[in-house]
Amino acid sequence: MKKTILACAAVALMTACTSAPDAEKNIEETTTTEAMEKNLFIVDPQNGFMDTGSLPVAGSQARMDSLASYLNALPLDYYDQILVSLDWHTVNHSSFAEYGGPWPEHCVAFTTGALVTEPLMTELLRWMKEDKVKFILKGQLKEKDESSSLDNEENAAFIKKALANTKTLDVCGVVGTVCVQNTIKGLIEKEAIAPSKINVLYQYTAQFDDKAEAEFVAWCKDNIK
Repeated sequence: MKKTILACAAVALMTACTSAPDAEKNIEETTTTEAMEKNLFIVDPQNGFMDTGSLPVAGSQARMDSLASYLNALPLDYYDQILVSLDWHTVNHSSFAEYGGPWPEHCVAFTTGALVTEPLMTELLRWMKEDKVKFILKGQLKEKDESSSLDNEENAAFIKKALANTKTLDVCGVVGTVCVQNTIKGLIEKEAIAPSKINVLYQYTAQFDDKAEAEFVAWCKDNIK
């Protein structure tokens, strides 16, 4: 319960707080002092998409567990920021089959299915203590599906600002050919980051099946150059 409360508090804080740029900051000073960052973007690592979830992706739990182990082995200065997108749907969301959409009910806000899967959430708490994790909610309006957090203009602006000084952006998550691919596409189309700076962590990206995995890898090779 304590972990859930802490995660929700972090989400609320991220959603509410966006610092405005300092108009009086010296441009030359900003250019010379800002360090280039290495960041990580994890897409939708939620219980609802795990093997036993309501919208199951085979092998997703093992890949998210491996991601947790990978992060646990890193020093806390390896990544400057970790962005985590989360489906955060109403119970009557238009993307659900019951309401004419293509998907079964999944990731309903504040339910177990919407929570970040364990042990990844426990590992993220370690990075949260260093103020390095930012949660980004998507698909909150019942009439609008958002397969990418950049489909929302407010989120897109937040992400673009967060990644302004990024040298390398590692990307992974669930599901490769859907939300991960559309997130990468959104990052490129919204000019949040240059394609050449994106590095996909395929071993920590879950797919519906082997065919989808091959399609995702081929798409990335064609679009991330």
